[in-house]
Amino acid sequence: LRSEAATSATASNPTASDPPSAPATSQAMPAAAMTSDVSMAQERPERGHLLLSGRFNSDTVIDYMKAVKRRLEERRIPVYMVQAQVGQSFAELTRIGLAHAKGMVAFCTSDYGAYTGAGYETFHELEYAHDNKLQIFPIRLCEEWPPAPQDNPRGTFQNEFVFKNGLVYVDDRQMNNAEGAADQIADSVTSPGGIFSN
Repeated sequence: LRSEAATSATASNPTASDPPSAPATSQAMPAAAMTSDVSMAQERPERGHLLLSGRFNSDTVIDYMKAVKRRLEERRIPVYMVQAQVGQSFAELTRIGLAHAKGMVAFCTSDYGAYTGAGYETFHELEYAHDNKLQIFPIRLCEEWPPAPQDNPRGTFQNEFVFKNGLVYVDDRQMNNAEGAADQIADSVTSPGGIFSN
């Protein structure tokens, strides 16, 4: 790890506990209000996996991501990598993965974080992770750091904002040590205080 400046596990179904009963001396809560509260609680997703975030525009990168995924699964780390089948929505699967993510592995190629307008791209994944305070585990796969997508100032600015100098990343610019990268991330998330330390 260097300081400068991580499908597919099925996301767990959200659960909600029963609302507490009102004291006998208190006025009962209206049924409509109770229904609304329970409905809102049930809609809150349970966060329990690492989302693997990367550009799916290169077979080499996809194979690297799959190798990291396999090794993380061997280390018993729950992971989610979008792999849409015929008839499935890539955008919907991405939203599901983000909603249940406890952390995110960013596969930082030179075009990572580019804003393309697709609506379910790495730009929005990174934005969501940062806005929702998910822990981000970057794997540096490009020479320039942070990644600076060509002719994409919006993506470049966000990368500079999120991948700050103090953020520790895995350095595998040669893309020849996917298992080692996965092991570093697994060690981090399972260490005391890590998001999967329990």
